[in-house]
Amino acid sequence: MVGIDFIIVDSTKRGVKFEEKIHSYLSKRLSTPGNEYDLLLGLDPYGTRLFTVQEIYELINICVSLTTKYNKDDWHENRVRKFSKKLMELCEQALEQNKVIEAIGD
Repeated sequence: MVGIDFIIVDSTKRGVKFEEKIHSYLSKRLSTPGNEYDLLLGLDPYGTRLFTVQEIYELINICVSLTTKYNKDDWHENRVRKFSKKLMELCEQALEQNKVIEAIGD
């Protein structure tokens, strides 16, 4: 499956996949320069990126916003909510373990 993997650095926990279809769906609807979703939607699908503690908190806020915004019962919105909840859980675990998150593109 193509997409961006989010993992906790130096952890054995399984990561979260940001599928290309969901990334594309959100980018079409939310991509305006300087918006609150840039940290997530601006990721290089072929590169890597480490998130600081402050950025992990920003990712949590983005996930909360996405979960609230995408609440219809259709395939895309269900996938957005599922991804957002999993990423938020991963972020919270990283903070509890005092570790950072890395995004790894395919």
